[in-house]
Amino acid sequence: MLSNIKKLVFLSQNIILISVFIILYSPNILANNQIIPPYFGSIKWNKANVRTGPGQQYPIEWEFHKKNLPIEIISKYENWLKIRFLDQDVGWVHQRLVSKSRYVMISGSTQILRDKPDNISKAILIVEDKVLGRLISCNEDWCKISIKQKNGWILKHYLWGVYPDEILD
Repeated sequence: MLSNIKKLVFLSQNIILISVFIILYSPNILANNQIIPPYFGSIKWNKANVRTGPGQQYPIEWEFHKKNLPIEIISKYENWLKIRFLDQDVGWVHQRLVSKSRYVMISGSTQILRDKPDNISKAILIVEDKVLGRLISCNEDWCKISIKQKNGWILKHYLWGVYPDEILD
């Protein structure tokens, strides 16, 4: 009976020790996981692996297969960036796969790219949902974007890849 109690105590101590080790050395909890203000960037290449954690030892959760997709960078661990995509999925990519170039995606429904930042100006292009555009500038309500070498304005709340209160010159 005493031998079983000793084994149980030994096992409990090992479980506690292993638990402490996991908590202290888990890359998602380490102090090295930098808290940064979120910002938007884009995918630099036509293929980018998104992993479940910050390192190649973590499994690939999904892949991007299109260059310039806007992503939100929400955290950093060493050379790895924690990102959020349009559908709110979160994962980790190596920083070499991310560009600071700003792109936006039409989100929600078909929109009209306009000549000026107002609803009555001339229509330049009808833009389908999920189409990408290069972000040029934003005022309080509208953003100027470039799609297929046509520049125009779209209401900001129809774009994913720019913050509602963000103003860009």
